[in-house]
Amino acid sequence: PFISWKNGYLTFEDTPVIEALKQIERYYNLSFNFDEEVSFQGLTCTGKIILSDNLDNVMTTLALISSTTYKKEDTQIYIYKK
Repeated sequence: PFISWKNGYLTFEDTPVIEALKQIERYYNLSFNFDEEVSFQGLTCTGKIILSDNLDNVMTTLALISSTTYKKEDTQIYIYKK
């Protein structure tokens, strides 16, 4: 992934979703917890995340592309299979 703090975005090009999530964890200072049925294996993403964007917008997009749902509790995000 390409991180441009100066320009305020993360850019991904055919990046494994799990790697993108690690970058999102670092930037938003949170932790992802995955239900055992959730697998991102083989799933990649291409796009740009505007770092000033609301985290819920980012998570809603992730849920759409991965057939998952999520629940946020403080700095923990729990991801479940739909």
